[in-house]
Amino acid sequence: MLAKYMQVVDWVKAQIAAKNLKRGDRFYTEGELMEIFGISRQTVRHAVGVLEYENILERRQGVGTFVSGPLAPNGKKTIGVAFGFLDGYVNSAILHGIEEILQKNGYTVQLALSEYEIEAEYRVLCSFLESDVQGIILEPARSRVFNPYGQIFNEIKKRDIPLVFMGSYRDEYAFPYVSMDDVAAGRMATEYLINAGHKRIAGLFISDVMHGVLRYQGYTEALRAAALPYTPWQMLWYTNEDELEIFKAPPRVLKRLEGCTAVVCYNDRLAVHLVDALTTIGFRIPEDISVVGIDNTEMAALCRVPLTTIEHPKADLGRQAAENIIKTIQSPDFDATHLIKPRMIERDSIRAVSE
Repeated sequence: MLAKYMQVVDWVKAQIAAKNLKRGDRFYTEGELMEIFGISRQTVRHAVGVLEYENILERRQGVGTFVSGPLAPNGKKTIGVAFGFLDGYVNSAILHGIEEILQKNGYTVQLALSEYEIEAEYRVLCSFLESDVQGIILEPARSRVFNPYGQIFNEIKKRDIPLVFMGSYRDEYAFPYVSMDDVAAGRMATEYLINAGHKRIAGLFISDVMHGVLRYQGYTEALRAAALPYTPWQMLWYTNEDELEIFKAPPRVLKRLEGCTAVVCYNDRLAVHLVDALTTIGFRIPEDISVVGIDNTEMAALCRVPLTTIEHPKADLGRQAAENIIKTIQSPDFDATHLIKPRMIERDSIRAVSE
């Protein structure tokens, strides 16, 4: 069964075709679509986001939703692209990079969202196979969690359909991947704090995706290289579901930060929430504790204390993934694995300390 948002996507396309709607024609609003399908605004926004990226619908702020162009052609040169979510965090910029390269090379994008759920990812991959895509770019769902639908990856390999993991990967399947060098990102963030004089550095990392484990690896490598203490009590692990919940129990977070002068966060979103939670209970950033994030998203610059962070390549990653899937289609022996080096962005959330 198709995910709810994909049911909306297919229905919208059918409505545009049946009513012979043209560019500029007004379409149903998000509220009207919510009523028609009896679904949440978030689900409608996922669907409309897909339709926007396929150049089918256009949202005009304060005006409404309009048809923006013809339906994408069902030609043979189609690449299936699957994200967990499409949002302004990182993925929207990655998708723009993918589309830029694929369109230049005559490919269309069949976009789908898994909502970071393994079962939904399985349905997405099945739909790609049914559509006879020429290649697949996949941001894997929960890449550190056992996948009971592994047979779909075996089927993709059996059919000789090129697949490139994007942003993360599953190490149990021998498919190439294009990603930021997450180990280097975790190491760079930690080394920056070490060079600023910090010796007790906490870490907050996600456990159910490969990014988190690799960034943690870089964090521990930097501590060990500097012969600095590291204990499990300096660490706080969480999963996707826990990301905001952990801040509803401040003592749990404070226990991990006890005795530390700095903390490395898995990403900017976590770092921003941490800054908000700490300042609410009286901590000063960076006077009482320094905070570094990873990804260099807009929220990092807009944080109440602008975040020092590691820049995620975003659009460059998308372009590289698209280039590598095309090269793999043209030459099956091409090694499409590629790591992009991160770089440091210095702002106000870190202070130097002396012994």
